[in-house]
Amino acid sequence: MTSGKTLFILIAYKSNPGWLEQAMYSVASQTRKDFRCVMVDSTPETDPSHAQVSLVGNSRRDDPRFIYRHYPWEPHADVARKVNSAIAEFGGDCQYVAIMSDDDYVAPRFLEVQAGALDADPMAGFAQGTVHFFGDRYGFWLQELPLDLQVRDQVGQNQFAGTCVMRLDPFREFGGYDVDSVPDGFPVGLEDFTLFLHFLRAGWRYTASPEVLLFCRQGPDQNSRKLYETELFWPLVLKLCRKQGIEARFMPEGGLELRYQQIHRNLAP
Repeated sequence: MTSGKTLFILIAYKSNPGWLEQAMYSVASQTRKDFRCVMVDSTPETDPSHAQVSLVGNSRRDDPRFIYRHYPWEPHADVARKVNSAIAEFGGDCQYVAIMSDDDYVAPRFLEVQAGALDADPMAGFAQGTVHFFGDRYGFWLQELPLDLQVRDQVGQNQFAGTCVMRLDPFREFGGYDVDSVPDGFPVGLEDFTLFLHFLRAGWRYTASPEVLLFCRQGPDQNSRKLYETELFWPLVLKLCRKQGIEARFMPEGGLELRYQQIHRNLAP
């Protein structure tokens, strides 16, 4: 069993310095040490918070695993463009990728469990753990995630946490985060939804652990809340399905009908 290196991408924009420090500390505390962490920041240099964000980003400059990179702000799909740029620039010697928001943090065994699961199973495209969400909502997600979710499940409702560990080859195969997954005027959209749809559609499976590995802060200003359960969600989902060659339509009696050709991937030696 080989051990793959992980590119950890920490996304910052006009961030709360305390939360950002906590996020970076959680990456530095990983029990699995083979990673590179890039903080990608698009806070305008004229913004008062830029100095604080860059100070946190450069706070571990003595550790060669940590890199701070400032990118220009993009009014559309800023997150997707930053992630794709960071992978192109820093992911050449990495086999896996994990992407985290500046207000979340990860458990010390985040990489050990999830990257280790990908080491052990060459047919797994991504590895999930349980999510503890806190803030104005509190609870656990993916604690009993079944191992037989398919494309239809992902289309019906986003089933997976975007902050997990993924193989980079399928990520690149899909072209990275899809900017078409982001509605006009939004910095972030359904990139994770679309990416995991590709993984399942392309025949990759996933692993799941009941261990709490991600701590996800909840707040009323989250971009995801501006998409889910709004009039924007389903038209965007159907558009993204069509882009991946999946015919999707609502049935008169309720539910979705999907038509697509599943790719059967056999990576066993």
